[in-house]
Order: sequence, then structure tokens, then C-alpha cells
Amino acid sequence: MDGIRILIIEDEKELANSIAEFLTIKSFDVHTCYSAQDALSVIDTFNPDLIISDITMPEMDGLELLNKMRSANIFEHVPFVFLTAKTSSNDMRNGMKHGADDYITKPFKFNDLLDSIYTRLKRVKQLKGKKSMDVDTSVNISQLTKKEKTILSLIARGESSKSIAEKLFISTKTVENHRYNITNKLNLSGQGSLLKFAMHHKDLLH
Repeated sequence: MDGIRILIIEDEKELANSIAEFLTIKSFDVHTCYSAQDALSVIDTFNPDLIISDITMPEMDGLELLNKMRSANIFEHVPFVFLTAKTSSNDMRNGMKHGADDYITKPFKFNDLLDSIYTRLKRVKQLKGKKSMDVDTSVNISQLTKKEKTILSLIARGESSKSIAEKLFISTKTVENHRYNITNKLNLSGQGSLLKFAMHHKDLLH
């Protein structure tokens, strides 16, 4: 995946270099650190999209590193994947409690690590897309008139054009005209798109 930056933090140099070589072949941009301190010194300049870290390391372990990053809001949304020889459920829960996104036990297959990476990156992309969609939705809804927002809110409740007309004391044709205008303002297309939009974003219509 060209352009995706992965920071590897692993004090076992042979393992770290093997992971780096594998991910480089897979077209990732990789930077390797052999200690948590080294990682903290380069993280701002490297700006990783995902971090792979061992837990058991001298001086500062992976949990402490993650805790420092999350508590200081440093790359708080960057996926953090732990590599560790620890396998107990308590260890796993401890890692997740600190904000880890995945937990892979040693020894592991590189393809299993790759699957985890793809899954975490896909999740981040979905969250970014949802955030962007929510922002765009708010902007689009703000373009609607008060009457149009009322009608969209009624559509979200499953009301038909006829029942909306009766509630608002207007003609069914006027409701249909409003529906047409709302659809255009929201850049919607396709049969049932207005109803789907209204149902999905009804919380924004109050």
C-alpha cells in the first residue's frame, strides 16, 4: 500500500528487520526502532499511519509507550498493534485497556500480521469517511428551509406525502415539490434515496 507509513518498535533486531523487510515488499513505507525511546524521538517526523510494537522492552515497555501517546493525545487515532509472547487473557485485556487495537502473540505468521494491518487501516478509513460524511450532511441539511426540515423529519418517521400534507395543512402536490427540492439540495439520487437519508440522519433533524 503505497504511502502508508508503519512504525515498527521491537527490541529483537532480527525480528524487527524481518517484519520491516516483509512490509516493505508489500509496498509499505516502514521505519524501524529498537526501543520505545527511539520511537518517541522519530514519531513526529515519521508521522506513522499505524504502529506495531513489542510489549516487553527494557527501560520503557510497550504499554507505557502506548499510555504516554494516548494520554498526551499524540497520534491518539493511529492504530496500535502489540506483538508479545504474553498469551494470558489478563495480558490481552491490559493491552486493550491501554488503547491497543490488536494483540498478536509470538510466534506469528507474517500474513496474520498483514491481515491485522489491513483490518485496522480499513477501520480507520471507514471512521474518517463517516466523519467526513457527517460534516457534509450537516452542511447540506443547513441549506434546507424550516419547512423542508420539518418535511424531512416527517419522512424519517415514515409518513407518506398524503399524511404530511394533512399534518401541515398543505396540498400533496406541494409536499411532492418540497421532496423534489430537498432531494436536489442534498444531492441525492435513486429510488428511495430521500427516505434512506432521512432515516439514517433523523437525529440531525430535531
